[in-house]
Amino acid sequence: MTPLNRFALVVSALALSACAPLFAQTAPDKVSDLSVWHAPKGALDAIRKQCGAGNGADIQSCFIAAMKQQGAPNTALAFAQSMAGRGQIYLRAFRKTGAVSIGYFEYVFRANETEGVAIVNGDPSPIDVDDPQYLTGDMLAANALYQQLAGKHPNISSWPGDRTSPDLPEVRARNSGGEQVLVRYLLKDGCHACANVGSARVAFNFSASGKFEGARLMNVIPGTPPSSDQPTEQTPAGTTTTRNVPPIQASAHIVNASYSTGTSAASPQNANANETLAPQEIHANAGQDITITLEGNRSTGYSWQLAAKPDSKLLKKVSETFTWKNPGVPGAGENNLFIFHCKAKGSTTLTFNYVRPWEKNVPPAKTATYHITID
Repeated sequence: MTPLNRFALVVSALALSACAPLFAQTAPDKVSDLSVWHAPKGALDAIRKQCGAGNGADIQSCFIAAMKQQGAPNTALAFAQSMAGRGQIYLRAFRKTGAVSIGYFEYVFRANETEGVAIVNGDPSPIDVDDPQYLTGDMLAANALYQQLAGKHPNISSWPGDRTSPDLPEVRARNSGGEQVLVRYLLKDGCHACANVGSARVAFNFSASGKFEGARLMNVIPGTPPSSDQPTEQTPAGTTTTRNVPPIQASAHIVNASYSTGTSAASPQNANANETLAPQEIHANAGQDITITLEGNRSTGYSWQLAAKPDSKLLKKVSETFTWKNPGVPGAGENNLFIFHCKAKGSTTLTFNYVRPWEKNVPPAKTATYHITID
């Protein structure tokens, strides 16, 4: 071997060694900031004009080639190709969260619902949160509050929630290890442009290594969702259902998450002073949410309030909201929703008083008590 050949081999080896970290960092199965494509001005219009007449595999091949012509890096092309089964998509933003991360993408050829969210870098990856298999009609039909909504709105259908906020979906740690991605969906009265009649929240569960362990319908809430759709996911209610969960996480992990106590919607003078409602037992698992629904009538001046703060070692109060029973009807009353997150095993009691906040030293009109056991 000549000195020149030996020199060439040494240079080649050094070059491969220097490039190895780069290839590892941008491997197609790992999504990162490098997978985001910042499309130049006019690039998407050019792609639509170039590829819009195609269909099926032809339009996808054209789309990938056109992205490349417009300067998209190989990492962006890899993500677009990984989502080919869902349409012509490119990654517009990325949020690293832990074992799994969140990718925000855009459909290039859609007229409506152009934004989407994918859970990436888990096993499998990517997971499009709006794939119909993760929120099925059967899952919703098993929910008591959804059944009530469907009775009032026979054409009810589910649609994506906010897919543009950089803080959504919420990702939180699971007590058992791993992460839970909380995704909200809108329930509409039949069509994309129809009125919102409720919302649903689904939890996507992942192990500490990022393995997908199933999607679970956590809760449903009637009424118009909050316009801001805050990342704390503060307005769900309903029952819990599971899907795609391994056998070891079967019915023992399903909690009936809605517990209702009725109260008169009549005028204040008809409220029964010192009425103690029958205590209820609630059983849940650590890591789950429970929702307590109390019927009231704010037009009378009365509202439900916690008698004391919950045990902070066992429960975390997530939210306190209400929805009108019949919006626009004066004095119709409302459902008051109190949501708590179960932090650890143990037993505790929650007591709610139905009172007028400005009245001091006056016994509550009603008292509701819940004995909670967390396994």
